[in-house]
Amino acid sequence: MFSSNQKNNATLVKFDTIIGSTITIEGDLHLSGNIRVDGKVIGNILPINGKDVTIAIGENGVVNGNIQCNHLIVSGTIIGNINATYKVEILDHAKIEGDVAYNLLSMDPGATIQGHFFCNLIQSELESKDLAKSTIQQAQERSGL
Repeated sequence: MFSSNQKNNATLVKFDTIIGSTITIEGDLHLSGNIRVDGKVIGNILPINGKDVTIAIGENGVVNGNIQCNHLIVSGTIIGNINATYKVEILDHAKIEGDVAYNLLSMDPGATIQGHFFCNLIQSELESKDLAKSTIQQAQERSGL
């Protein structure tokens, strides 16, 4: 499924569902467990009720739709936006046409991306710093400093 230089994390994931190379699914997938796509999905792939799911797209796998998950491992093709709350691993044969939002990112040489990267961690850190500054300012104002 993955190239010979695959990440160790990709081999350790237990998949509840596998979409085989001869399968095409049209419509959104709502997940409560991990999935590996070696075939084609035309539709969005989304977790149910914010569940932490891992999605792996094999080298010949294609997803034409948006993906939301905790952890994404991609070696195939994604045409759509990605929002991963934890990590995105982009392996050497991956092709992504869309924006990628992540907290942690790894990308192998040979992968191609047409889109923008957005680090959610940076945004949450900025929000935390703004909140901390606001709290400090409020405390100083109350104490007359």
